[in-house]
Order: sequence, then structure tokens, then C-alpha cells
Amino acid sequence: MIHDRFLVQAQRTPDALALESVHGACSYRELEQVSRALACSLAERGVGPGQTVAVYAERGPALVFCLLAVLRTGAAFVVLDAAYPIARLLACAQQVHPRLLLVAGELAVPAAFELPVARVPSTVSAARALLAAFLEAEAPTLHAPLAYYSFTSGSTGAPKGIATSHAPLPHFVDWHVEHGALDAADRFSMLSGLGHDPLLRDVFTPLSIGAALCIPTQATLFDAEALFAWFEQQRITIAHLTPAFGQILLAGGTRTLPSLRRMYWGGDVLTRSLLRAIRRIAPHAAHTNFYGATETPQAMAYFELEPELEGDAPIPLGRGITDAQLLVLDAQQRRCAPGELGELWICSPYLSDGYLDDAQTAARFVTLAEGRGYRTGDLGRYLESGDVLFAGRRDDQLKLRGFRVEPAEIVGALERVPGVERAVVKLIEQQLIAYVQHGTAAAPSQLREQLLAELPSYMVPQSFVLMAAFPLLPNGKVDLQALPVPQRAGGRGPRNEAERQLALIWTELLGLDEVSIDKSVLELGGDSLSAI
Repeated sequence: MIHDRFLVQAQRTPDALALESVHGACSYRELEQVSRALACSLAERGVGPGQTVAVYAERGPALVFCLLAVLRTGAAFVVLDAAYPIARLLACAQQVHPRLLLVAGELAVPAAFELPVARVPSTVSAARALLAAFLEAEAPTLHAPLAYYSFTSGSTGAPKGIATSHAPLPHFVDWHVEHGALDAADRFSMLSGLGHDPLLRDVFTPLSIGAALCIPTQATLFDAEALFAWFEQQRITIAHLTPAFGQILLAGGTRTLPSLRRMYWGGDVLTRSLLRAIRRIAPHAAHTNFYGATETPQAMAYFELEPELEGDAPIPLGRGITDAQLLVLDAQQRRCAPGELGELWICSPYLSDGYLDDAQTAARFVTLAEGRGYRTGDLGRYLESGDVLFAGRRDDQLKLRGFRVEPAEIVGALERVPGVERAVVKLIEQQLIAYVQHGTAAAPSQLREQLLAELPSYMVPQSFVLMAAFPLLPNGKVDLQALPVPQRAGGRGPRNEAERQLALIWTELLGLDEVSIDKSVLELGGDSLSAI
């Protein structure tokens, strides 16, 4: 169990720093005491093996308190990110039937959650005061196979739930620590989205080795200068991040970050040009490209970048970590020859258990000659070296700044809006564009408002194109190539890749409809963003 690794460290180095944030510092001893007391409190309320606890969370130490406590009761957790629309969080919660809503931090509890509620403050002192009656209690020692649920965008028009047992996370962490020579002197950043599987890599890798986990505020993540300054002040040595966050970091400053020694990339296509730019601000960092999916927890394949980053050759996905294989198979599930296009499969004993939908599980989790495999839907080719090169998708799924996006889920939400007859979604230059065939026209701002009530912001298109009719192919399908490309607002856009990534993220925060943001918006600064 991954929390057992933490308990070993809490005994070994009780006074070492475990968590650091704007809410203060927390030692391993304090984190063990608070999580044990919270676990005892939950157990008294009937939480235990075979049950699920929904953790309604903002970014902060209370989230870590909650994850450890739920695992110590033997129950499973699902993290509900408070930044997401309540309608979507309810859709997720209803699939896993939680016994309790555990509120992590100072969040108001939405009335729509018809669940018993327990609250956990963000500071150690407040949490200890709230749990004073349980601080000396003996921790529950019950275990169950299931550890947590995750949700991704679903091709059926609803969030897709994935169940994962305890085994995959410690398996990955053991490999991760050994491969990266990670140790207790390291300082890790927590940048991952709260409702996504990589969060657990951010949290439990440092806590398994006695290192420090540094937690930025949510506002810091979307303020380039503040994020850069936070990396400096916290002396971050290990970072897991997407290429989009790399661009934000680049936009934040021109000074160097000499403490950064390892940067792990994932969630989107990584380029050598980005890494060359990153090298200027993180001259001592080694780079690893990760590949995996929520169904293949954390990362199941990796490629170690050489210090030489010249040229523009695509960066491979690499090959499997210990006890995992990254396979390129043809339609008959035979291994492809080097250079031959095939579908990417991950084969390992450490996959997720499957989807909450048994039919989807049977279709995507298949027993191969090499063992249990997951068909990713990605395409790729073997290189002569044996590494695998990514070559796109075999279906309509999109990848946007590290997020999986199923167009069908966005289309379904649009077609539920009164007056919308048909909708199509395209990804153009890393921007989602919605094409809407309508009877009674709704303004783009109205369409956006309705989608924001149902979908996370990264799934809401930046632009809406209203059309009387779609261009069709002879077979009656929409001719995607004939759809018009929207003009950039004011004819101007971000001047470089860093500005473009900031524009995309700030578009979501500011609720704009334009395809891109004028330079004046990029100069808003941290105070404006923090107030949103």
C-alpha cells in the first residue's frame, strides 16, 4: 500500500518537512497524526473497506490529509476538483456512490451534494484542533483492493469512470525513485490537476521517500511571473509538468532555476525547441518524456533525453518501465516491424482494474500473448532502436494541454442547448472550435455559459461558429476540411508560443469567446488573475 511507504518515513524522519504551502509547513510527524486522527474520525462514521469517499478539494495541504486518511480506512477515494462545474462533479459522484463528502479546505459545500459532509481545514493547527478527540486513537488497519476512481472525458457524452487498485501506484513510485535517483533531499512541486491521475504521482512520490512536497496556490499556476518566482523561492528540484506548463514557466522570467535537476514531461507532445528554451532557465535539469493514460496509471513508458537537443526530430515515447511493455500492434494484434504503423498497446500487470462500464472494459482491456494489455487508441511506429514514436490517433479523441478531450462529450452538451440542431468540434492550433448548426440562434456567450455549467473549462471551446448548414461529403458526413477557420480577434494573436499557451489558459479563466487574446490581455498581471 502506498500509504504504508509514508508511514515508514514518518517513523524514520518524523521532524522532516513533508508539506509546504501558503498554509504553513507540516512535518512528517504532524502529517501522520492528522491523517491518523482523520481516519479514525471517518471510521467512526462508518467509512471502511468496500466504500468510497468523495474528496471535494481545492489545492492545498487538506487534500493530502484527506487522501492519506481515506486510504488508511481501507476505503477508496475520488477527488472532485472544486474548480470544475458542479453538474460534472455530480455526474462523477453518482457513478461511484460515495458514503461521504470530505471537504478539503475552506470551500463552501454545494447544496447539490446530497451526502453527509465532513470538513478538514488546510492548516495543521486547525486540523489538529478539529480532530483533537482522535489524536491519540489507534489507526484503522483495514485494507481493500480498490484504492481510487478517476474520470476522463467520455466518448459516450458523459465522464468515463476508471477504477484502480493499490498495486499500480507503489509499483510506479519504486521505479520512479530508482530511475531518477530521487531522495529525501529533493523538493517536489504539485502542479497536476486535482481530478487527474498524475496528482498521485506528485503527492506520493515525495511522501514515500521522506522528501518535501511543495504546493502552490491555484492562482500561482496561471500567473507566469508568480509561478517562476515560486519555483525560485521553493528551490524546486523535481517537477512533473505538461509542455503547456513549460511554456508558462518560460514566460515567467529570464533568470535561472539552478535547483531544478529533473523535469518529467507528459500529457502532450514534447518538442526539442521547448527543451532548448527550458535549458536556458534550468541549465542543470535532466529531461524525461513520460507516456501513459489514466487506464495505465502514472506512466508506463519513458524516454530519457540526451543532453544534446539540437534539431527538430520528434521525441520518442520510448519503451516500457519495469514490468511494462509499450507495444505497436497491427489489426491482428501482431507486433509491427520497425517503421510500420500500428496501434499502441501497454501490457503490464499494473494496469487499472477497468472502467465502471463492463462493456468498455472488455473492449479496451484485452489479454495478449504478453499478458493483460490496454489498447490506447494512439498510433505509433517502432524505431530501429526499439523505442516507439507517436503517430496520432485512430479515433476522434483530442489531446489539449495535457487533457484528454472526447469531442462527443462537447457535442452532446451543445446539442442539449435549445435551438442547436447539430454541432461539430475541431481542434485548430491547440484551440477548440465549435461549429453549431442552429434553428434559433444563440449567442456564443450564451453557448459558452451553458457549457461552463456542465463541462470543465478546458473542454469549453474558445470560439463558436454559427452556421445555417454544414458542408457535407457525398456519404452525408460533415466535411470537416470545408468548415471555415475563424479569424483571430482583431487580426492579432500572441506573438510566441509562451504567450499562446498563456492566452489559451487565460481565455478559460476570463471567460472570453475569442480564438486568441490580444497582447493587452496578456499584460493583466497576477492581481487581476487572482481576483477571478
